[in-house]
Amino acid sequence: MNGFARTVRAALRCIWVVCVLGVASASQAQMPAPALSTSTIDGHKVALQDMRGKVVLVTFWATTCTICLAEQPDLVKTYERYRSRGIEIVAVAMPYDRPDLIKQHLAKYPMPFQVVWDKDGLIGRQFLGILGTPTTFIVDKSGRLVSKTVGAIDFDKLRHFLDASLG
Repeated sequence: MNGFARTVRAALRCIWVVCVLGVASASQAQMPAPALSTSTIDGHKVALQDMRGKVVLVTFWATTCTICLAEQPDLVKTYERYRSRGIEIVAVAMPYDRPDLIKQHLAKYPMPFQVVWDKDGLIGRQFLGILGTPTTFIVDKSGRLVSKTVGAIDFDKLRHFLDASLG
């Protein structure tokens, strides 16, 4: 594929993301993702910059959010399906959740991706302020925010996007 064809394909993919997945504003499509650097609930280091070259879903959730809990099995399936093709998921538990409740939830409903606790709300503030859960961002391979979804994820559209983005 020549350079022009790659450029057109990338532009069409960005237009598709903006139209279908619901970017909050056109300017956000060009916005670099925050420099997330934290630890998982188990103490492992997580840095968004280390995930460059992958598509990253950063999803804000809570143990008390029924929509969040209902979509977790689909998040797990999506991760398992696309992990080898270059997807990462970082599930960010809200500051009002307690670590013991998060760990209890994970013991009962394991998540194979990284789970962090936004203890002081800093992560949410870095991601344009989180007003409710679930809120999910897509960060493209180059580290740019390309989508923000407030509410339930449309997994058919997400899979369509991932198929186009991950080849």
